[in-house]
Amino acid sequence: MQFVAGVRSHEQAGSLVSLWEPLAGVLRSLESTGQDVIVDAGRLGLAGAPMPLLEQADLALLVARSDLVSLAGARSWAASLRERFERAGATANLGLLLVGAGEPFTAREVAAVLGIPVVTAVAWDPLTAAVFSHGKPPPRPGWGARAAGRSGVEDTALVRSLRAARSAITATIRENTAQLHTAEGGAS
Repeated sequence: MQFVAGVRSHEQAGSLVSLWEPLAGVLRSLESTGQDVIVDAGRLGLAGAPMPLLEQADLALLVARSDLVSLAGARSWAASLRERFERAGATANLGLLLVGAGEPFTAREVAAVLGIPVVTAVAWDPLTAAVFSHGKPPPRPGWGARAAGRSGVEDTALVRSLRAARSAITATIRENTAQLHTAEGGAS
């Protein structure tokens, strides 16, 4: 895995605006080498946001929790992104990654409100998330995990849901790619 760091502050992002379009092309070319690229675009709406990277992605995921406050904030961005992707003829490339489905709203309810399909969901698990985000100690594994030589992190709801999310995201990209190739073949 290779990692390319972003800017250190939102104030630096403006200096990268002219870089986003060429970078999108370079990142897309990595597909031929079998490399996957994940771009965390950060908070939307800041000056210099990497919108060309989102617009040219095989799949762009808006991330939102399933509570009312989060959905209220995501609603306008969902509409804006949906419009952008519709104009580009790429609505299948936009989806939602839902954090904490069913707490309180279900994936179906969220998709209906935001008008974007929920591609996948990850568990709302602040204790395990703190292991990754803040370096907190992992939860103590149960006896079965210890006997199998696993740490407590592998068996958490968050990590299990991350694995499932990876599979759902990969399947969505494959499906979108297959549909694109079918459409291109029919247009020839």
